[in-house]
Amino acid sequence: MKKVFSKPFKVALLVLAMGFGTSSFDAKAAGKEDSGVQEILGILRDRGIIEEEEYTRLATKNASYEKNSSGWLPKLTFSGDFRARYEYFHFAKDETGAKQNDRSRGRYRARIGIGAEINDYANVFFRLASGSDDPRSANQTMGDSLDFDSDPIRFDAAYVKFSPWKGGKVPGLEGAKLFLQAGKMDNPFFSKSGKYYMWDSDITPEGVSANFSTPVGEGVNLFANAGYFIFDENSSAKDPHVLGLQLGTQARVMDGVEIGGHAAYYRFSALNSAFVTRAYGMGNVVDGLTGEESGGSLNEVEAKLYGKYTGIANWPITVYGSVFKNLDAERSVMFPDAGREDLGWGVGIETGDAKKYVELGLGYGHFEANSFPSVFIDSSVTDGKTNRESLVFYMKRQVWANTVAGLTLFQSEAIEDSAGFRATKGGNSVAGAERTRVQADLEFKF
Repeated sequence: MKKVFSKPFKVALLVLAMGFGTSSFDAKAAGKEDSGVQEILGILRDRGIIEEEEYTRLATKNASYEKNSSGWLPKLTFSGDFRARYEYFHFAKDETGAKQNDRSRGRYRARIGIGAEINDYANVFFRLASGSDDPRSANQTMGDSLDFDSDPIRFDAAYVKFSPWKGGKVPGLEGAKLFLQAGKMDNPFFSKSGKYYMWDSDITPEGVSANFSTPVGEGVNLFANAGYFIFDENSSAKDPHVLGLQLGTQARVMDGVEIGGHAAYYRFSALNSAFVTRAYGMGNVVDGLTGEESGGSLNEVEAKLYGKYTGIANWPITVYGSVFKNLDAERSVMFPDAGREDLGWGVGIETGDAKKYVELGLGYGHFEANSFPSVFIDSSVTDGKTNRESLVFYMKRQVWANTVAGLTLFQSEAIEDSAGFRATKGGNSVAGAERTRVQADLEFKF
């Protein structure tokens, strides 16, 4: 066969081919015999660009390289999403006759995550996200940066997940797994079965956690989550922190029927005046959250139940309810008509399949002023404030592959609007509380 290319040109082609072959985002192919480089070498041989002898030499050399490097090259995975949102607020007059101006805005959220499988015992995960330093939102409001200035990007998550046992499998307990995490992580206490209660879904706490799960029978699984998280490092005093423990179960009781739930306990300790001031501005009563204006501590308990029925094709039905109570809330000395205000609860129903037809949901949440530290309450349902109740309706539909359109309607108002609530800084949960909020989303996942 007539040689078409010179040897230097062949070498250039090989370098280029090997460069493309080793620059793949998915490094999971490393170490496999039929890698991208090996395949390209075969194509070059079949087209007569390299001789059989040269192919054998290069293929052997490449296989040896991949075998020797596969032990230390991490297996990388990439994921992310982009969400475009239009949001509209309509406010009614409050008890004082005041009314906020209606508002509309455009927002976007962009996130990208990188996971690295270090070995059989440890994985590392990083996620970058748009938005400001608001711990309850990665949304970036369009026009928030003046004159088209560049928008910020932050670490939304950065943690290691590891186990003393390979793959997290606990020896002696069939099917049981235990993982430890350290860093800035997804909230281990957040429940995906049902929405809009207590913890905001965007919060990624910083600290350490342990996650354990085990089957205890056919279709029955038990789980336990524990965590210690710091939310205000203090160089001159004890760090404000939360210690949490959550125990729960999921059970398939018959064909098409699943039930589950959890109970949780949280201990918020070493709260300082700065924390109380932040919470005070979002609905908590300054001396009612813990009974101390300067901070203190509080104990919180939570319970949640859900049931899911999948017997109707394309129309699964989930019903859920939750309740949580601040055991240390006190009647305010400064504003005695505020009361203890220590209870929060919610119920909801969800049905449908966004990929087949449409997903629909309806929920109601009731969050008394001191039911939970207001800085962690869901930021969309009640604008991130306590002393509010809210009715939520939402619908979702997959319009293209990996692309979902959604529409959500929130209708909220203040639970208590007495003079004491209006007089406190926490009266912000009264002012503008009676409002309608609409979110129209288009989300792309990859």
